[in-house]
Amino acid sequence: ARLAASPVIAMMLVHGQTQWALAGAAAAGASDWLDGWIAKRWKQQSVLGSYLDPIADKALVGCVAAALCYKGTLSPWIFQATIARDALLVTAAFAHRGRTVGYRWPGWREFFRTKPGSTASTAPAPYVKPIMSSKINTALQILLIMGCMTHEMWEVPEMADLHKFEYAVGVTTLLSLANYARAYRKGKILVKGW
Repeated sequence: ARLAASPVIAMMLVHGQTQWALAGAAAAGASDWLDGWIAKRWKQQSVLGSYLDPIADKALVGCVAAALCYKGTLSPWIFQATIARDALLVTAAFAHRGRTVGYRWPGWREFFRTKPGSTASTAPAPYVKPIMSSKINTALQILLIMGCMTHEMWEVPEMADLHKFEYAVGVTTLLSLANYARAYRKGKILVKGW
């Protein structure tokens, strides 16, 4: 639902429906938390979910941040830093999967296979284990975009405070990228999920 809601929430922002956009973003965040809680509580975590959940998070943050940049509430550099980090992580994930399939194209089904198969010649895609600095970074990104939306509605927080908070988000963006690289080298990010 977050993937589908992300561009809708962004369009609400662009068209001045900030209250609805804020309500939609809050509902998306609440559903993300509830979905994660249910998956952990009933042990329903999956390899596919380990990929889709962060993609949905990034779609929401990316679409809303793009709309806020368009409106001038969010500085372009923080949007660009966030997108660049996420693009690097996705590229690295594809490169890793390419290596596991021997750098040959096995077809869409095999490339994105998340469960072991008796006839498959390659291992399924690994479970992505999130790291704490990335969770903190995502939470700060969401707080920043929510702050930008409340600024548009009520001018709270002040723009100067939002700009200071952008630096905190920028630092955690870089730290989480460095921590992902370090954890990958140590073999602590991609684990067998089947």
